[in-house]
Amino acid sequence: MNSEHRKHKIKSMLKRGDLKLLADKLDMSYSYLSQAFSPASKFNFTEELARKVEQSMGWQVGILDALGTSTLKPKAGGLHLLALRGRAAKLSSFFPKLRVELNQSVKLAGIEKNIDIVVYNHDSSILLVAEQSQDYENSQNLEQLILIMAILGAQYGVVFSADSGFGEMADDNVFDVEEKRSKWFQFKNGKVTETAYGPKRIFEGVGV
Repeated sequence: MNSEHRKHKIKSMLKRGDLKLLADKLDMSYSYLSQAFSPASKFNFTEELARKVEQSMGWQVGILDALGTSTLKPKAGGLHLLALRGRAAKLSSFFPKLRVELNQSVKLAGIEKNIDIVVYNHDSSILLVAEQSQDYENSQNLEQLILIMAILGAQYGVVFSADSGFGEMADDNVFDVEEKRSKWFQFKNGKVTETAYGPKRIFEGVGV
């Protein structure tokens, strides 16, 4: 199948935020992939690149060359985990002297729950718990975060979207405050309350 077909096919399959994550996973520049996938560009979307994209996204081999419109989505957990690793790396850079861990297991009312990201203070108390969800404003997700913070004594908590901070022309080192998609909470004076941002300048460094 030709380049033009692949471009139209992938445009129908990628959702917002996927291109940035895919660029990270393939270790290619965002701008290159954006042009390679654009029907308006003269870039050739090669068969070799198509196979790499399918593998990275967890799609069936050859789906980008197949006829018809696909409704396939990435494998569950694939890009979610990739995005989490990216945020965890940013948090490690932002808090170079603290321990940042992924997928930490805790018990809530006797039920085991995995927390996406936990940042520990030097004394092993918890500075921050972070949960990634495209539905970051969902009241149930926010209530669960508040409960986690109260039980663990975490100073800060946040629910954020995988594409928080990233605009259409994504830059891994510069975040756009207009694209902030996160909800922050702080444990202070014995209660958890909503706050606009977390620790000072964390949006500039992490994008949430």
